[in-house]
Order: sequence, then C-alpha cells, then structure tokens
Amino acid sequence: MLGIAQGNYGTSYPYFISFETSGSSLTGYSITKQPDGAEFKAEIKGHINRKEHTLAFTETKSLDKDADKKMTICLFDAKLTYKLLGTKYEVSGTFTGTDLNNQPCSKGTMTFEQPNNSTSPFYVKKKAPPPPAPKPDTAVKKEPVVPQVPANTITAGVQKHLDWNTDSCIIDVWDGGIIDGDVVTILLNDKPVLTKYTLVKARKQLRLPLEKNITTITIVAEDEGLNPPNTAEISLHDGDIDHKITAFNNKGEKATIVIEKRHGK
Repeated sequence: MLGIAQGNYGTSYPYFISFETSGSSLTGYSITKQPDGAEFKAEIKGHINRKEHTLAFTETKSLDKDADKKMTICLFDAKLTYKLLGTKYEVSGTFTGTDLNNQPCSKGTMTFEQPNNSTSPFYVKKKAPPPPAPKPDTAVKKEPVVPQVPANTITAGVQKHLDWNTDSCIIDVWDGGIIDGDVVTILLNDKPVLTKYTLVKARKQLRLPLEKNITTITIVAEDEGLNPPNTAEISLHDGDIDHKITAFNNKGEKATIVIEKRHGK
C-alpha cells in the first residue's frame, strides 16, 4: 500500500507498507524513501479493528543491514483510520517517530489509497440479499400482497407464529454471516430486554419469562453495519424444541415473533 508521509517540517516522501493479517493482528514491513533517494526498510507489527475502521502499527526494527551507519534511524508509530469512498479506501492518520535511543525524531501525517477489491485488507464481502418476492398477478387479485420470504425468515410485515409448551423462552442471537457491525434491540411485549447490541459470531443468550398466553418478541434493526440489510440469526428454545429464525430488516424496521402458549399449559 503506497502513500505519502508528511513530516513536521513540511517535507514529504513516499512511504510503502505491506502486511498480512491474522484476526486483528498484522505483521509485515515498511519502506521509507528518503529525500536523497535512499530507502529504509523496517519490520512492522500492529493491529486492525474492522468494526471501528482503525489501523495501528509500529516499526519495530530495521531490516537493512548496517542502516544505522548510513542514515539516522527514526522508527515510526502510526495510528490510522480508513473509509470507503467510491471504489477506493482512503487511509489517513498521524505518526510519531523515535530514534534508537528512544528519543523523539519526527512526527506528521500519512495518507494512502487502497482499491476496494478482494486483495485489500479492508475488503468485506457483501451479504447476498434475500430472494425477491414474486410479482403479484394484479389481473386476477387486487388484495394487498404479503412479501414472500424464505421459510423461517421474518422481516417488516412478515412475522412468525409459534405454538409454545413451556413458561419461558431461552433465546440466542448472533451474526451468522460476515461480522460487519449489525446492531439490534430486542423487545419483549414492547419492553427492551437487549438494547443496541452489536452482533458477533458468539451467541448472546437471554432467558425470557412468558407470563402471558400470547407474547411478542420484536427484533429492531438499529444499524445495518457495513453491508445492508441488518441480519440476525435467532434460536428460540422451548424445552427440548428449538426454533431457528433469520430476521432481516433495513435500519429502523422491526421483525416480530408471536409466541402462543398451548391450552392447558
């Protein structure tokens, strides 16, 4: 990833970083092209936070033999943010530098551009939207058409009705696809039991009492993350019976599950 480092004295020079990621950790190297044409190569280590869109790395040591004999070594510590603009990511932030005696030797800003493709460390594959609803036969029927969605899928205007045996509901909620920052609120009979929760791969579990014969559980899409729509995987446990449901909505929309206790329970 090629960019520009702008020093605190107004000098600017090409700056290149190459790295691989493993989870949130990154390792690689940097190359700084000096004003006199010399190049300095250093090892870098750091981390990337895809939820916050931040990138931080530190030049840990020189990879050039005898570099300290040819130039003054100044190792950078950089803190950057990135955002998608059109077909490219814009990466920018600040850096500070220390010499081999741990004394300040530089500070300034860095800017990079990175294409938005599958080779980019920032690339997130878009989620496939649910299949479109078939077009209604308006020549035969004039009634409002309920959107058609896959089985066990709920969205605004399409709810799920469950017959229930027990007096409680254990509900698990998680992001079953690409972790992109979907945020949900869960309501039990219109009262919040989980507020503005960011979905992750691990399941978040709630134990909900069912005090009424009919109970509504509402999933509110607070944020669609990097790749709309907001998608939440939900598993509801009725004793030994499990009900798995997918809820998808645009931001601000709601999906509803209606639980009705069986007679005599």
